[in-house]
Amino acid sequence: MSASPAQTFSNRGCDRSAARLSSRGNGPGIERQNRSGRPRLLLTNARRLSIVSCMANHSPQLDNVFGALADPTRRALIARLSQGEASVSELAQPFDMALPSLMKHIRVLETGGLVESEKHGRVRTCRLMPGAMKGAENWLAEQRAIWEARLDRLESYVATLEKKPPRRRRRG
Repeated sequence: MSASPAQTFSNRGCDRSAARLSSRGNGPGIERQNRSGRPRLLLTNARRLSIVSCMANHSPQLDNVFGALADPTRRALIARLSQGEASVSELAQPFDMALPSLMKHIRVLETGGLVESEKHGRVRTCRLMPGAMKGAENWLAEQRAIWEARLDRLESYVATLEKKPPRRRRRG
C-alpha cells in the first residue's frame, strides 16, 4: 500500500506542497478554493498528519537537551561546570535549595546527555560531556537556514511589490 501525499515528507523539514491533497480524492482533502478561486489550506486531519510526521523526525535526545536547557537553574549549573568539574555540594552552594532538589536537576542534565557524574566514596563529582550539544547545534543551524531562506524570499517579494506602481481605485 503506497503512502498518500499527506504522509510523504522529505527529511529536511515539512514541505507544505507535499501535504496538499485534492478535495476530489478519497481521503480527507486540505485544499479548498475560496471565493476568488485560489486554493487555501485548511487544518484538517490530513494536515495534522503532516505536522505530526514532521515532528516525529526529531530525536528524543534533542527533546531532552532542550528540556534540560529550559530551566535557569540547570543553565547556571552548566555555566559553573564549564569552568571545570565540581562536586554536588560545590554546585549547590549558590542555590537556596535542598540537595535532593539539586540532584533532580543533575539527573535531568544527565538524561539530556549534557552532564556526567560519578561517585567516589561519598562525593559525587559532575562534569560536562564534550560535544553534548552538537545535536542541538545542528538542529538550530538547520532551522536558521530555513528561516533565512524564508526571510530572503519575503524580502524579494516585498521588493517586487515596492517596484510595482500602485493601482488606482475606481470611485463609485
